[in-house]
Amino acid sequence: MARQRRLPAGIGKDAKTYSSYLAPCYNLSMTTVVAFISQKGGVGKSTLARALAREAVISGLKVKIADLDPDQATIVDWHKVRTQRAIEPVLSVELFRNVAQALAGNRRA
Repeated sequence: MARQRRLPAGIGKDAKTYSSYLAPCYNLSMTTVVAFISQKGGVGKSTLARALAREAVISGLKVKIADLDPDQATIVDWHKVRTQRAIEPVLSVELFRNVAQALAGNRRA
């Protein structure tokens, strides 16, 4: 169970202020899956996934990016460049052939 905090003076219960204050005390024992999905190419799926993952890691969350396009492997290529150049933060990236394998954590690409 997530711990309860008393709101300090000046922090109202409006959605934006309240949720940003409570974000550091969420119960992080559950896995959350975020997916960027579109059949159309070039709409920013990989860019959004990389940006969100990077910010989540900086915020202290444990993150794994699952690249489900073994033909293009955009995120895997991005990860290789980051690794070669020792760019922080360090992210976990794996290539999978389908969603079922990604969710199961079985590397098969």
